[in-house]
Amino acid sequence: MLHAWGGRPLCYLLLSTWFSVGPHPLAARWVQEHFLVHPEAPHQETSNYEGPLNRLAFNVGYHVEHHDLMRVPWLLLPRVRALAPGYYDGLAVHRSWTRLWVRFVLDPAITLRSRVLRGEHVVPNWEGSTLGSPRLPPGQADVPIPPAQSA
Repeated sequence: MLHAWGGRPLCYLLLSTWFSVGPHPLAARWVQEHFLVHPEAPHQETSNYEGPLNRLAFNVGYHVEHHDLMRVPWLLLPRVRALAPGYYDGLAVHRSWTRLWVRFVLDPAITLRSRVLRGEHVVPNWEGSTLGSPRLPPGQADVPIPPAQSA
């Protein structure tokens, strides 16, 4: 690539990587999407971001809705949320990627193993570290999340 097009495409790729997963607050979306950071919702495999950067980031903050209906275009994810408030309103959310990033870096209870992977079960220990358990028998790996109670 360097030989064919020069350094500009390489610079673009490096900067794209930096802004998508680099050590800065916007990269907290990876934590928001797939890390267990809510002790009040230990079985919630992913969570949403409800902040001002959501529209700029193509609604990636509507991550629970994305997991539920993966073929819905990003532009319509807020509509999915609006159509099913009883299901989505009670879930744990993040309001600041900056605050989440600082917590991810400084909180010893959140580690790179604080995740739920499909087909596996991870048990968070909110007093200290996160302990991973081996694969559960079929049928026990998916813990259903009941819909939120409407007020």
